[in-house]
Amino acid sequence: MIGDSKQGDGQHRLGPVLFERHRDAKSLSVFLVIGCLALAAGTMFLAISPFAKSQKELIEGLGMGGGGVFVAAVIGAVCWFEWNSILRCHRQGISKTTPLGTYEVRYEDIESFSYRKSAQFYQGIYIGTGYHLGFTPRRAVGSRSFHVTVTQRKDQDISIEDLRNYVASRIAEAMLDELERTGSLAWTQNMRFVHSGVEYLGKPNWQLLPFDRVGRRVIIEGIFYLRDLDADFPVAYAHDIYPNFYPGLLVLENCIHKTLSD
Repeated sequence: MIGDSKQGDGQHRLGPVLFERHRDAKSLSVFLVIGCLALAAGTMFLAISPFAKSQKELIEGLGMGGGGVFVAAVIGAVCWFEWNSILRCHRQGISKTTPLGTYEVRYEDIESFSYRKSAQFYQGIYIGTGYHLGFTPRRAVGSRSFHVTVTQRKDQDISIEDLRNYVASRIAEAMLDELERTGSLAWTQNMRFVHSGVEYLGKPNWQLLPFDRVGRRVIIEGIFYLRDLDADFPVAYAHDIYPNFYPGLLVLENCIHKTLSD
């Protein structure tokens, strides 16, 4: 279970691995095909360049051939790097292993978290669903921030969404404490919390939407829309990839529930 303090029989200092993810091979295959085509084209131009009728044609052939090989090499290197970049969810934290090293952070040390889920297409063809996760540790920890992109050939990954919910809930607890203590809490670039509601940046100043006046709120294609209870159009919107958007969403739901319950 995520967050369980028991060490079990795992050898990693973050505890046993609950699940791991990396880019799906089929999602990378599209780019590998492009790389192979670039390599074939580059090789062809290099092969025929010695038969050029002029120095200009020779230079152009060598340039196009070298460019094709270079593009193929870059695509191959990126695919290899992505395939060998692995996200591991441990019982007590997150780690990311890449060919350049390992990044890790305990759940209690995550200060900021970003998440986005998006369908990925290439020339109109669905190639998978991408999960983009970012973790920023507290400065006192001394660890580096890191981001992970995982592509799966399915529309929903329950394990990753459970991870999102758990990390968001832990950060939301700290955000609620800050709101209670200071009376103000930044959320997105154009929204913030106060004791009585959500303030959003209107024209030209900040406007207050009381918690008991918050209406329908939805996320459509990565954009969150906030509405007044009786309004037909949103009063504010924000991208869900914004740091600590999902913890802030839990803060909003908690404050609305508390206000309506009183």
